[in-house]
Amino acid sequence: MPFQPGISGNPSGRPKNTGNRQRVFNDLVGPHKESLFKKAIDMALNGNEAMLRLLLDRMLPAKPTDEPIQLDISNATDFNNVRTITQLGSESLKAVLSGKITPEDAGRILALISGHYKTFELIELWEKFKAFEAREN
Repeated sequence: MPFQPGISGNPSGRPKNTGNRQRVFNDLVGPHKESLFKKAIDMALNGNEAMLRLLLDRMLPAKPTDEPIQLDISNATDFNNVRTITQLGSESLKAVLSGKITPEDAGRILALISGHYKTFELIELWEKFKAFEAREN
């Protein structure tokens, strides 16, 4: 039977006390929370590796996936310059080859450089268009 607006597919509705699982869980576990935490910690301290792993996974912050990367671009001053942009790419490659950064890090750097270059290119095209437009008028 296709859906018809205004007509319920379950006319008698959901049975009472079956809707809010989180509330039911909290009602059952809440009063025992402190003793459950103590038990979990005791299990971990007594060598239960699964419990130790669970507690550490929940308690320790995740490993950062984005840390600063140092590249030697000390002589670069104009980042809207093709020579500087290509130098950034070369320095990224050198850093990977020397083991200073991972290929994944270099990929992120090159994506950033590529995005900047596209912006730089767009600005250049816009300026050329404006100059052409001014000559035509």
